[in-house]
Amino acid sequence: MSIPENPTRLEDLPPFFDVIYCRCRARKFDEAITIFQSYGNGIRESLIYRFGVYEFFLSLIREFFPNRNLNTLPFVTGLKNQNTLLNLVSYCLRRLGRLVEAKKVSLQFLSTQAEPNEDNEGILTYQSLGVIDTDLGNLPEAKNILSQAAEIVQNTQGTQNKIRAFASLGWVCFLRGEIELARKYYNQANQIGYQTRGYGVFSMLGGQYATFLLMTGNVQDSQRYTEDNLARCIEKHWPEAVSYCKCLLGDIAVMETRLIEARNFYF
Repeated sequence: MSIPENPTRLEDLPPFFDVIYCRCRARKFDEAITIFQSYGNGIRESLIYRFGVYEFFLSLIREFFPNRNLNTLPFVTGLKNQNTLLNLVSYCLRRLGRLVEAKKVSLQFLSTQAEPNEDNEGILTYQSLGVIDTDLGNLPEAKNILSQAAEIVQNTQGTQNKIRAFASLGWVCFLRGEIELARKYYNQANQIGYQTRGYGVFSMLGGQYATFLLMTGNVQDSQRYTEDNLARCIEKHWPEAVSYCKCLLGDIAVMETRLIEARNFYF
């Protein structure tokens, strides 16, 4: 069986799992990470965003770590490969609600004494730490580290990193009550998005932006943005983001006393 590039069913994935397990058990970790990176985008997107099988994905990634211990550094060559795995572990732990563990894994990057940049994926690590601190309610710390991430990405080429950095910073500023500052960062994120790909912040970050619009009195703008975001997330098969968007549309319907419509969104 061949390895699928964009699997639509869990049943499509055993060839990928088998290759990774066999290479790691044979201690050919660099071969395994090369295969993992080659097929990574489509398969990671399916496992994380489409199927949400975080525990299963963690079990696979553990094969790269000494004694399957996620509190150590993985057996792969190069900072970029190490941080690819660490960032995925941190993300899965965060989605499982294990925030303290997720932060501990992300902080392992700092132990490398490397400067965060696009080449070693350190920018993603900084952003991940900021998001985790936001989820933990450590808003001053979150703002500080996300500000560092936004400063770093100013001089990089990766547009998605810039969008993610500014949107995440906009959300934490909103939670801190810094409305105008939040609006500034969201405008930056959306401007980059519209200029480079034709649309603004989307998925869960887009849901947060639409929440910001709603809570600052821009109800109609929030509804339009959420409807566009919902269509994009349905097309991408991202169930968690779809649920977020539907709940937000339900909230808007309740505010406008469209209760039957709200019920349909909630259920």
